[in-house]
Amino acid sequence: MFFKICNLKSAICNQTRVWLFVSALVLTLLVSYWPTLGVMAERWWRDPQYSHGFLVPGFAALILWFRRPFLAGAVIKTSWWGLAFLGVGLALRLAGGVMDVESVDGFSLLPTLAGLVLLLGGRQIFAWSWPAIAFLAFMLPMPFAFETALGRPLRYMATVASTYVLQTIGFPALASTSMEQARVAMVHAFDLKYKTQLTHILPYGIYTIPECSMAGETEESLQQKKIPYVVGKTHYGSNARGQIIGGKEGFLKLLFREDDMKLLGVHMIGEQASEVIHIGLTAMQTNADADLFIQTCYNYPTLSEMYKYATYDALGRRAFKQKAKSERKSD
Repeated sequence: MFFKICNLKSAICNQTRVWLFVSALVLTLLVSYWPTLGVMAERWWRDPQYSHGFLVPGFAALILWFRRPFLAGAVIKTSWWGLAFLGVGLALRLAGGVMDVESVDGFSLLPTLAGLVLLLGGRQIFAWSWPAIAFLAFMLPMPFAFETALGRPLRYMATVASTYVLQTIGFPALASTSMEQARVAMVHAFDLKYKTQLTHILPYGIYTIPECSMAGETEESLQQKKIPYVVGKTHYGSNARGQIIGGKEGFLKLLFREDDMKLLGVHMIGEQASEVIHIGLTAMQTNADADLFIQTCYNYPTLSEMYKYATYDALGRRAFKQKAKSERKSD
């Protein structure tokens, strides 16, 4: 029993020494590298590419915490290999100062930190801490030449990877669709019964200038399905609100089934297109026809009023087509 208590006290004392060593090491590095860390913090603050740098030390500390089982039975023992790492760190820091390259000075932090751990803590402490030390590399700004050289290949890789993910997930891969799919999944999970399937009409929005948005059928799809249709179109330039916001180039296009004027598709390019498209989307969800827009009174001046005038245009084109058909039959 006596020996067990002694061993327990020894283990506690040893762990205390380990944490005291870590604290002293962190304090020493902070004092030594305070100017360098200040420059890096300024870069994190003003450069969006490195704004994650503020989070990296915290995640490195979490790595140390999750790897604390490696400290069990660890003994602080000097390893002279630390001098080699310290030499590399010192050489990098001198080179960074001579060449006036901040990134080289920053990278000297890693071998310096590794060298101090080895020299003062030994191999067991290094085995515990090296992943956290390596992780700190993510907070270090790269030299401009490396940024330029790696920027294009990395963007290409990101594009290829994201395209692969979208292809894997399937069409359409939209934020709105994903949220709806998640809602359906939760309804099924908790047996809520009020939303059992994903809607068959999905909106699409491209948030460019000007915005582009659509829902429902396209002219091409209606032609492939051999569904007779009528197009109704109006422009921002002929709408009072469109003139106010200066969106003269935008337009709204509605696609109606010719025989009963049921709305089948909505297409829009212009200011707030991704918002205004929802009027047509809701109309299609309720199987509405042209009469909905003709009977509705819209606020003036609004972009919503474009639906009424696009419908007038569709009714006029339908009447013209029907008149042409009747004249051909009479001939």
